[in-house]
Amino acid sequence: MIALLLVVLAAPPSSVPTGSTPSTQPAENARSAVAPAYLQFVAELERGINAREASALDAHLDLEKLLERTTRGISAPAGFAEGFKNGVRSAKNGSLGQRVVAGLGEDGSFQLLRLRMEEGAPRALFRLLPPGGGVN
Repeated sequence: MIALLLVVLAAPPSSVPTGSTPSTQPAENARSAVAPAYLQFVAELERGINAREASALDAHLDLEKLLERTTRGISAPAGFAEGFKNGVRSAKNGSLGQRVVAGLGEDGSFQLLRLRMEEGAPRALFRLLPPGGGVN
């Protein structure tokens, strides 16, 4: 089974300087364009998830905003977006952080792949590799 989780985290444009270019890994030029607090946040998130602490993600996640962005502008049958949102909100599935940690199992990893600026806001791209690996 191949599993890949891409988490894109954004900060408001007013909180960070602009001018970075995309990179294939968290290179120094991308890091230098991002506010130190954001760099600290992504490092703590990576450490926390790898330590199997769901709260490392959940404490910083605005689930309603994420759901709104995820379903904005989709072309689907009536009620699909609301059904999707309700499924994600469902407590029986656990929080998003709990689901990410569960996806890691005991031997998986959560790794920062890249930092970049997009429309004046920083973006962090992470990869979740399940136990036994996977390909992306």
